[in-house]
Amino acid sequence: MLAASTYPLEVVQADRWLKERKSLKGDALKKEVDKQSWDDSIKALASTAECQSAWGPGADRHAKLLIRLAVEGALLDAYSHSAAN
Repeated sequence: MLAASTYPLEVVQADRWLKERKSLKGDALKKEVDKQSWDDSIKALASTAECQSAWGPGADRHAKLLIRLAVEGALLDAYSHSAAN
């Protein structure tokens, strides 16, 4: 779950993809998930029903938060590097 959290956009994509394919289960689900271009951590979670439910209805909100934190961190790094020069 922790590794997958570093791919917030893929979490949202996988969540939406799974909602569109609710009938897929077991090996059929794993086979289709493996065809996706997602990171292996996302594929592992997407193949596990228990982890899918952990994403819950807030997947979009969580992804936006992680993206915002990443952008803020990048801006802070850029500022601190420019201030040092």
